[in-house]
Amino acid sequence: MSQSDELATSRAWNNQVHRQHERFEFVAELKDDHAVIHGLRMFAGWYWRLLVRQQDEKTKLLMTLGGPDRMSMAWFLKWIKDRDTMPLRDMLKDIFSDLIFSQHMRIALARFDGTAQRLRFLIGDSGIERSVSARRDFAKLRLPWMPDRLDTLAALLCDCDVLAEQDGALSPGPSASQV
Repeated sequence: MSQSDELATSRAWNNQVHRQHERFEFVAELKDDHAVIHGLRMFAGWYWRLLVRQQDEKTKLLMTLGGPDRMSMAWFLKWIKDRDTMPLRDMLKDIFSDLIFSQHMRIALARFDGTAQRLRFLIGDSGIERSVSARRDFAKLRLPWMPDRLDTLAALLCDCDVLAEQDGALSPGPSASQV
């Protein structure tokens, strides 16, 4: 597809697809086992939504914002474009290695203090493997406190209707009595 065709598709996408549209990429709750398909549709929606914004002088600067700890929208578009002729299976591997695993590693390394946290794996001939020291107590150690845990727990409890959040205040949710 030519660049002008892609921009026309992006403009049409932005003119028609919005939060209330059935093709909008956000999926509040998966209703089946097709998470990969939903994820790829979400990636495609992001691509079409962002492509025309990269050409717009009003949003061009916003597209490049980011830094060593955040990927910019422009970087994300280039990442997708660099893989547009790649077989889907290879692109999925790149999604997991370049986007998911690398971001998890970035967070783990940022939190690593050499005392409470341990990086207990290595890259071996079979891919990611537990280190020798991790084999005896893998998944048995108490997790260290991390500052974002309370927020994550509260968000999960809201997702399960155990808590309800309104204007930043938490209260018992509809399912609180079942816990």
